[in-house]
Parts: sequence; structure tokens; C-alpha cells
Amino acid sequence: LRQVSNDVAHDLRTPLTRLKTRIEPLLLREDLPDDAQAALKEADLEIDRIVKTFNAVLRIAQIEGGNGRSNMADLDLTALCQTVHDLMLPVAEEMGHSFTLTCPEQPVTITGDREMLAQAMVNLVENAFRHCPDPALVTLALKATETGTILTVTDTGPGIPAAERDNILRRYYRLEKSRNTEGSGLGLSLVAAIVRRHNGQLALGDNGPGLRVDITLPKA
Repeated sequence: LRQVSNDVAHDLRTPLTRLKTRIEPLLLREDLPDDAQAALKEADLEIDRIVKTFNAVLRIAQIEGGNGRSNMADLDLTALCQTVHDLMLPVAEEMGHSFTLTCPEQPVTITGDREMLAQAMVNLVENAFRHCPDPALVTLALKATETGTILTVTDTGPGIPAAERDNILRRYYRLEKSRNTEGSGLGLSLVAAIVRRHNGQLALGDNGPGLRVDITLPKA
């Protein structure tokens, strides 16, 4: 099933991209009826959602296949957390959430892939924004320990029941209460693949209220 989903994503991404390039010029026309214009806009958004899903499937396959090993290097997680916070703060404010950052002042250095780890943090923060009723408090925190480094994302939303926390890391799995929200069920699967790629551990817990996600990474 995993191989089939990878193949489907690979084979259909290109024709969907071609379809999008045909739709986009039509959106610029001023002689279309309003209903046709609205239908084209919705079709364009649906293509974006499908391509985003396919890209996530292929990214997971790439990471699980061990590609990108040459991108592993010493990096400063403190600086990366600050970058992610600066990037996502305007999104939080627009959605009515508070987004805070807690991390050491000094650099925290690990060996890792900067792009992958940034993607993992953004996915976790986006999930919190999407599934929390506003106003919610979302926190990104970094802590260095004697044995490694812990990245934590917490929120004050509805959380995930303990019985569902292992399931939610599976591809395409979505909680019943989340089926009416935008998403593919791949965000946490991608995070889990990235953590495994870095020989780390991913743990989901109760933030009382809300969800707590801890990523433990080994020392450089």
C-alpha cells in the first residue's frame, strides 16, 4: 500500500501541475460568468491541496529511503527555532492565537538536516493553529540536556486521546473530530519520518489541556 501511494503521487503530480497551468490563465479573464470564475478558483485550490498531499507523500518516501544524507551538518537549533517563530507568528496573530518561543540564549548545536527539522517544527505548529479554537496559546520550546536536546510544541486545544496517539502518526489517519478541517493526515507522519531520520524519539502527551509533542534528538 505504501509503495502504491508513492507511485500514484509520483505519476499524478505532473499532470495535475499541467492542469493548474491551464486553469490559471482563465482566472485572469474578465469575460467569464461569475459562477464559472468561482468554479475555476475552487478547482485551482483543490489542485493545490492535492499536489501538496502528493508532495508530502513523496517527501516521506524520500526521507524513509535515506535520501538527503549529505544535508546532515552541525546546526544551531536555537537560531532555527527563532526563524520558525518569526515565520509563524504573523499566521498565529491572523488566526487569533498567541505563539511564544522559549529557548536558551546560547546556541544549541546538533547534527541534523536544517530543512527537515524546520519542516517538522512548522508542521507541528500549523497543526496546533489549525485544530485549536481561538484564542489558543501555542508554545515552541527548546531545552538542552546532558544526553540530548528536546524540542517541544504545546497548545491549549482539545488534545488527542491517549488511545489515539499512536494511530495519529500513521499515514492518512485522521481523528473523527478533524475530518471537517483541512488536511491530509500526513503532517504528523512526515514529522515522525523526520525524527526517525535523525535517530530521535517522538512522544505525544497531555498538556492539560491540549497536546504536548516532544522531539528528543541526540547530541551532535
